[in-house]
Amino acid sequence: MALRFSGRRTCPANEFPNKQESKAMDFKPGEIVQLKSGGRGLTVVKQTKDAVDVVWYADTDDAIRTATIPAVCLALIEFADDEDDLDDE
Repeated sequence: MALRFSGRRTCPANEFPNKQESKAMDFKPGEIVQLKSGGRGLTVVKQTKDAVDVVWYADTDDAIRTATIPAVCLALIEFADDEDDLDDE
């Protein structure tokens, strides 16, 4: 399965020149997000006003990790439904 960014995103930087006016996205528990700078997929646990609690599996040490990340640093990603599962071939 391939990952792709959804169409949802925060407002363009030039639309709100004052940082205090910009809005963070709302994420729902269970959604898969990623740092805007890249990296692995993270599962949303909950969101407060400006931060998102996420969880992921760290295969390097076989552990579940958690973090709280500012919502403006995250982008929603979703799995491409139109691709066939490679195991079915």
